Amino acid sequence: PLDWPDYHSLPLADEEIFPVAGTSYAAKFGLPQSAAELATHRLIHLEEPYREAASWDEWFQSAGANLSDTARGLRINDYGLVIQGVMEGQGIALGWRHLAERLLASGLLVPVTDHVLKTGKAFYVVWPKNRELSDNARKVRDWLAEQA
Repeated sequence: PLDWPDYHSLPLADEEIFPVAGTSYAAKFGLPQSAAELATHRLIHLEEPYREAASWDEWFQSAGANLSDTARGLRINDYGLVIQGVMEGQGIALGWRHLAERLLASGLLVPVTDHVLKTGKAFYVVWPKNRELSDNARKVRDWLAEQA
């Protein structure tokens, strides 16, 4: 849980990250059988402008692969555009479970490996204790809580 004394917090999801590909990419190039083989594929990198996001290097390290030159590939600074690129078959990207699970369930994305990076971090809804939420904000908070 967050330790912010002036705020309420509601945990939404633990941060779990794994490689995902679009079905067209998998059909055209196949799915890698190892982390070393994955590094030879076109990787899509998220360059998060607002918070430090996990990188391919961190994922490879957590998978026990000590690789170099994983920085090549496509760089995008918006997660929605990263996933759009993956669905269009432009490469393989890191997927955050709570954001990718519906796309996986619908068949638009496929998991690339079984390895999941668990960062120990989580995603929260946070709101101030000293102020009432508007009706719309309360509805959004409650809806997010139902989804968690």
